[in-house]
Amino acid sequence: MDIARIIDQLNNGHEFEFIFQGKRYSITQGTIDGQFCFSFCEFYKDSVEASTVSELMQMQYNGITINDMLVSLSMDDIWIF
Repeated sequence: MDIARIIDQLNNGHEFEFIFQGKRYSITQGTIDGQFCFSFCEFYKDSVEASTVSELMQMQYNGITINDMLVSLSMDDIWIF
């Protein structure tokens, strides 16, 4: 998937659910202790937070960056809300 489109969607308040290597993940937005953040998690596991889209994209999960996860997806594997 086009990373520029993903970043634009995140910056405009959209949230994502996607399937990567057979597992479901989500990226949501909210506040923790009064601070805005992006929250990333594998379904039913603990989340990790980032304060910016750039920071989120650079984070690694199981040895792969979130950026690399997202760009490898087909449109059939991602839901944008």
